[in-house]
Amino acid sequence: MDIKRIEQAFSEVSKTTGEDVDKRIALAVTNIYLSRDQAFDAEMHERAVGIIKKNEGWTSLLRSHLLHIAEAFMVAKKEDLESSLKLVNQNQKELNNAGFWKTSYTYLAALLMKSPEEAERAATMNMYYHDLREQGFTMGNDLQWLSWIMTFDSPAYDPGMVGRVLAIHQLFKDEKIKIRLAQFPILGFLAVTQVGGGRSAERNCGKHA
Repeated sequence: MDIKRIEQAFSEVSKTTGEDVDKRIALAVTNIYLSRDQAFDAEMHERAVGIIKKNEGWTSLLRSHLLHIAEAFMVAKKEDLESSLKLVNQNQKELNNAGFWKTSYTYLAALLMKSPEEAERAATMNMYYHDLREQGFTMGNDLQWLSWIMTFDSPAYDPGMVGRVLAIHQLFKDEKIKIRLAQFPILGFLAVTQVGGGRSAERNCGKHA
């Protein structure tokens, strides 16, 4: 994918979400639209945000730091927004029934699930997390973000996806570029969108660190 296209879309998303929103979230929103070959619509964004705030309680994770990511997935589905929000909560409930704690991690899985029966994605995210942990990645929220991003293309486990993340990570090491914890998710975006090449990868990582 064209780096310039990513940067332009990222700029539009960041402008709409505001300076107070974590750049990793803005980058995640950008990738959600680009991976579906959709343009970011600021007006539709605000509409979806309004529906989430109207229907979710103050303690809901969908209303706090997952707000903009939830909005992006709901809009990208091109379905009724309120129905999409109900499905997310149904998926979350199904994950709870399957033994998963209600966390940001499971809400991310719920957003990606097409139905309450698709609990496979949550299991795949967990597998990616443990695979990368065994390869020396530091456990924590940033690794959870990375493992979630790795399921963008498919809820099914793909060992090749792990290999791509490791290869990109090694590329940075070879270029003497240290990847901080906060930059783990960028490895996932590069692997999913298959943006390759030393200079383009370096530019993307350095710009959004």
